[in-house]
Parts: sequence; structure tokens; C-alpha cells
Amino acid sequence: MVIAIIAILAAMLLPALGKAKLKVQGISCMNNGKQLGTAYLMYAHDNNDLCLPGFGYDSVPSWCEGNVVSAPAAIDADLVKNSPTYCYLSSPKVFHCPSDLAGLRYRGQIVLRNRSYAVNGAMGKSGWHQPNVPPFRHMAKLGDIATPGPTAVYVLIDEHENSINDSHFYPFRNLKAYDNRWLDAPSGRHGNATGFAFADGHSEIHRWVDSDVTRVRIDGGAVVANDISFLPNAGRKDHAWLTNRVAALAP
Repeated sequence: MVIAIIAILAAMLLPALGKAKLKVQGISCMNNGKQLGTAYLMYAHDNNDLCLPGFGYDSVPSWCEGNVVSAPAAIDADLVKNSPTYCYLSSPKVFHCPSDLAGLRYRGQIVLRNRSYAVNGAMGKSGWHQPNVPPFRHMAKLGDIATPGPTAVYVLIDEHENSINDSHFYPFRNLKAYDNRWLDAPSGRHGNATGFAFADGHSEIHRWVDSDVTRVRIDGGAVVANDISFLPNAGRKDHAWLTNRVAALAP
């Protein structure tokens, strides 16, 4: 009888404990995003309001160099330390989401990647963003983030384990109309929710309402890098929410 009661109590408690763990991990990811976003803005304020892009151009450096598709580059902490924003941070660990357990195989072991976050691909002068300009605009400087303002445009995102490959994130090829295939996919490791850092300095965890980005493809214990073909299409509501927060509109 006692054993049966314990089993019943355990069955009742496990879902609650699982939800509590998700919440704690989400808060940790949000704190990482807050630190990374603050460092991004501090760099801009110290450098003529310059928005760091995913891919450097002219004399503008990228937010973070290196790919996270294969080791050893993907596990090299020095690559995140070379980010122009690193001087405003206390540890390379903030570049990695605590819930991101998807590692790469390297020398017979599964090793976690050095980074889980990517910069908004509309920052700077990305060629991926060019087809959507106008009605959207390039955001080379913080002052370009208007209509909507910095509270509604994200600078950094917690990217999906199978999607992240470089430091650049662009969700859909077409922001002007409903485009249901992910170009880059957001993480769903916080209960089908994703961490964002916004241009005003706040961070948040956003839950998706008609998309499922929780699936992760693993092969032999290692994440299958740079392949999101298995993910379901993005829903209309989530497409609208995300595209409304990628970039400011042209004046």
C-alpha cells in the first residue's frame, strides 16, 4: 500500500518538477540573453551606435566569428572571446544556453558547442535581408531601429540546435507575406519557447502558438548540424509575430 501511494505521489509530482525545471532553465537563458544583449548595446554606444552584423562588411566586424557546425571550431571558447562584445562580459559561458545539451562528436566524445545564440540577420547590411528592403530597412545603427522601436526589434535569439551554423539568424526568406518554411529556426528547448534579447535592453522567453520547434534530430548521440528539413512548417500567427520583430520599417 505504501509503495503504491509513493508511486502515485511520484507520478503526480514529476510533471510539476519538469515544468519547474523548464522554468528555471528558461530564466537562466533569459539572463544570458540579457547579458549578451546589454553587451551588444554597450558596444554600439561606444562605437558610434554601430549595430554588429552576423557577417562583417567593410570595416564593420561580425558579432561573433566562426561556425558551430563542426569541431574543433564549434567548441573553441576563444572564438566567442573574440567577439567585439566580449570585453563587456564576464564569461564565455553566457554564449551557451544552459538547456542546450546538443553536442558534436569530437575525438570520440560528445562535446557541447561554444554558442547557442545568433544575431538578428537584419542588422547591418546582410544580403539575406536585402530582398525585404523595402518595406523593411537595413539597421546599420541603433538609430535606424524605429517604427517599431527598440522595444519590438530583437538583436539576439536562442537558435535551434539543428539550425545554428553561423552567428547570423534570418527566419524566413520572405518577410512580406506568409512564408511557412524556416530559413533559420528558433530554439524550442524551453517548452516550445525561445529566448530573445531586444534592442531596448530587455530579454524575454516567447512561446510559439501554432508552430512546433521542439523536435531535435540526433544521430549516434550527436546533433545533426545544419539540417532543419524535418521541422514542421511555421504557423501563420508565429510567422506574423516574428516578422513584426525582425526589422524596422522604412520611413
